[in-house]
Amino acid sequence: MLSKMSSNYIRDQYFYQYCSNQSKRNVHRYHQYEIWISDWSFFDFKLIKQGIDAINLKFSGDQDGTSDLLMINLAKIINSLKKVRNIEIQCGEVGEYLTDEGLEFLCKSLQRLNMLQSINLNFEKCDITNKGINHLAQRLKKLKHLRSIQLNFSLCNEITDQALNNIIEAIERLSSLQFLTLDFRNCKITNNALENISVGLKRLNCLQSVNLNFSNREITDKAVSNLGESLKNLKQLSSLQVTNCIFGWWRDVTQKGLESLSNAMKRFFSLESITMSLEKCDNITDEGLNTFFEGLNRFHRLRSISLNFSQCDKITDQTLNNFGAGVKIFSHFWFIHLNFAHCKKITDKGLKNLGESIQRFNSLKSIIINIEHCSMVTDQGLKTLRQDLQRLSSFQTSTQNFIIHSTIGD
Repeated sequence: MLSKMSSNYIRDQYFYQYCSNQSKRNVHRYHQYEIWISDWSFFDFKLIKQGIDAINLKFSGDQDGTSDLLMINLAKIINSLKKVRNIEIQCGEVGEYLTDEGLEFLCKSLQRLNMLQSINLNFEKCDITNKGINHLAQRLKKLKHLRSIQLNFSLCNEITDQALNNIIEAIERLSSLQFLTLDFRNCKITNNALENISVGLKRLNCLQSVNLNFSNREITDKAVSNLGESLKNLKQLSSLQVTNCIFGWWRDVTQKGLESLSNAMKRFFSLESITMSLEKCDNITDEGLNTFFEGLNRFHRLRSISLNFSQCDKITDQTLNNFGAGVKIFSHFWFIHLNFAHCKKITDKGLKNLGESIQRFNSLKSIIINIEHCSMVTDQGLKTLRQDLQRLSSFQTSTQNFIIHSTIGD
C-alpha cells in the first residue's frame, strides 16, 4: 500500500499517524508511520497491526463534513484494536467541520479500550455542542485505568455548564487519574460549573498535575475560594497551571480571592511548577500579590514559576520588590517567567530592585521578563536589568539564558 503512494499524496490534506509497540525486556519501543491520504477508501486497514498501543491523529482540510468522515473511519480502526493505551487527536484546521456526530462515533469506539491510560483530544473551534460532550462523558466514566486526560474544547461556543458538569461527574470516578487538563476558553462556562469542578477535584487524591483554562468574565472570588478549598486534598500535586482562568479576563476577582487561593496552597508540599495568569485583573494590588509571594516560601520543591501580570493597572514597583524580597526559596529555582506588559506603573527603579534580587538565584537556568509597553521604563532601566542578569553565576555571563521582551527603541 505505501509503495503505491505517488508524490501527489504528499499534497493531500489528511494525516494519519499511528504507533506500533514492540517490547524487549520490558522496554517499549515505538515504530511510527505517517500516511498522507486523500480518500479513506484507499486505506488498507490490514496495515494496522493488532499490537499497536498508541494512536496519534492529526488532520486538516477545507471540505464540509470531512472531519466527521475521518472520525468515523478512525472509530473503525479503534474497533479492531484492544491494546491501545494512548490516544491523541488534533483536528487542526478542519476543527470547524467536526460535529457532534463525529465525536459520537469516536466515543462509541472507546468502550472497547479497557487498557486505555491516556487520552488527549484537541477539538478547538469545532462545531461541538453539549450533545457531543455528553457522549464523551458517558465513555470516560467507564475507562477506569485512565491516568491522563487532556481535553481542549476552546472556542466551541455552544458548550455550557451542563456539558462541563457531566465531564466532571465522569472524571471524579477515575480514582487513578494523575494528570488533568481542561481547556474550555470562550465557552459558556460560569461560576456554577467551576463550583462543581471544585467538588470533583476533592475526590481525585492521586492528581499530580492540574491545568485549568476557562476564560469568562463572570468568575468571582467565590469561585477562586472554592477552587482553593478543593486543591487542599491534592497532596501529591506537583504542577498547577491556572492560565487565562480564575483570573485572566475575569475582572471581578479581587485581592480577597487571591489570598484565599494562597492560603489553600499551604498544603501543596510537592508542588514543583506554578503557572498562573492574572492578566487584566484590575482589582489585584501589590498588597494581595505580596501575600501570594510570601506563601511561595512553603514550596521547597518549587523549581519553575510563570506569572502573567499583563495589563494589571494597579501593580507598581512594589510588586517587583516583593517578588524578590518576599520569596526566600528562589535559590533553588530553575525557570522564571514574569510578564509585566502594559503595566504602566512599573519604572526603572522597580527593574533595578528586581535585578538585584535575582542575582542571588544561584541555580537559575532560564528567565524571561516581559516589559513591553511599560511606558515609564527607559533605556537605562533596561540596560541595568540586563547587566544584573548577566552577573548570575549560573548563567556564566551568557545572554542565551535570559530573554527580555521590551518595546524600548522600537
